[in-house]
Amino acid sequence: LQKGRRMPMKLGDYKVRTKMLLLGLLVIGAMTGICIEFISSMNKLSRTSLDQIEAVMVENYDEEIKKQVDNAISMLDAVYAKYEEGEYTLEEAQVLGADLLREMHYGDGGYFWADTYEGDNVVFLGSETEGTNRMEEKDANGFQMIKEIIRGGKEPDGGYTDYYFPKAGSTEPLPKRSYSRAFEPFGWVIGTGNYIDDINAALDETQKEQKANTTESLTKLFAVTAVVVGVGTLFPPVISRENIKGLKTALAYNEGLGSGDFTGTFSGSFLSRKGGFWMFSKVMDQMKRNL
Repeated sequence: LQKGRRMPMKLGDYKVRTKMLLLGLLVIGAMTGICIEFISSMNKLSRTSLDQIEAVMVENYDEEIKKQVDNAISMLDAVYAKYEEGEYTLEEAQVLGADLLREMHYGDGGYFWADTYEGDNVVFLGSETEGTNRMEEKDANGFQMIKEIIRGGKEPDGGYTDYYFPKAGSTEPLPKRSYSRAFEPFGWVIGTGNYIDDINAALDETQKEQKANTTESLTKLFAVTAVVVGVGTLFPPVISRENIKGLKTALAYNEGLGSGDFTGTFSGSFLSRKGGFWMFSKVMDQMKRNL
């Protein structure tokens, strides 16, 4: 061996107390890792769950407003059929279709509107908007929503449009989602939609419930972890002290035997213990009795 060079220590070179402390630290490290992984997994699961819930809610909402527009166009189809049968002129059919569309409602405040391909409004709750051109109308963010509603409505399957617009009697822009589809015989784009703050509110409520469940689970995990860490911190030193104490007692007894002193004895409680140094002590005690 090179002079002055220290060989790396093996596990057997460490004191019993050191080994027990290392074991305790290992337990603490393992539980800490489990806690971190648990928190990370819960956060990912919560985020994935919310994304899935949001996707389902938006899909259901989209299906509902599309179904309502399909119903409105079915009504206009029936009116147009009367025109084709000669019961109405085209203008009379358009007036009747607009009147019926204006009166159609669904759900909690759901209504319909109609614009020509050029952006002239035909139906909008009987308001002053009717008869005006709103092609260049923009939402609170400067998005040309009517132009997009008409463009999307002229697609073969219609289209959805997201924009921000204040509710009636309010000036605060809120997210709104619409579906529009063209009714070619009249050259109209029929649309409906609603504010989706109810979806956001439902998601917020779901998120609160998930956070509460996560907090409860973490509380239980931390309680178990605290117990394990406490045991891992306190128990090894206790075991170490007991082992060292037993070893010292056994060695002192052995030294007495080696020097010819046979007067030493082990207490009954000491000999009643099992394993380790206590088994060694029982053997030495039995050897003395046989002498």
